[in-house]
Amino acid sequence: MQENPQQDIEQLIQYSIGFADELLNKHREFYPFASYISVVGELVPIRVNSEEEFPDSSELITELLEVLESLEENGELIAYAIAIDSNVTNDQYPGSTDAITVQTFHSQLEQQLNYYFPYRFVDEQLEILEGWGEINQ
Repeated sequence: MQENPQQDIEQLIQYSIGFADELLNKHREFYPFASYISVVGELVPIRVNSEEEFPDSSELITELLEVLESLEENGELIAYAIAIDSNVTNDQYPGSTDAITVQTFHSQLEQQLNYYFPYRFVDEQLEILEGWGEINQ
């Protein structure tokens, strides 16, 4: 296990952005997926499979949360992240923009954060823009 919870979160974010990048470049969208840091410090990716051809993202997120919360209750993880293909707004993007949202949890942190990484396609090339974090309320 790492000494610094922020390092765990950064590792989860890097994995999430990297895998989302692959999926966006291949499919121009992605279904929610997750990863976690085990109690021995290993990053473990997870996905849930749906029988439906076009599953509902909110149902997949619920299923991912159930798996992750169970792992946490059993003492098998210290941190996790769920990556979601989303549409967000803020002061810089008042008209909304596509973004990779990474919802994070760490057992050693009191406040949990969501990170948002806007993206766009320019001449068929994916650009992931500077992101920001907000407290998950």
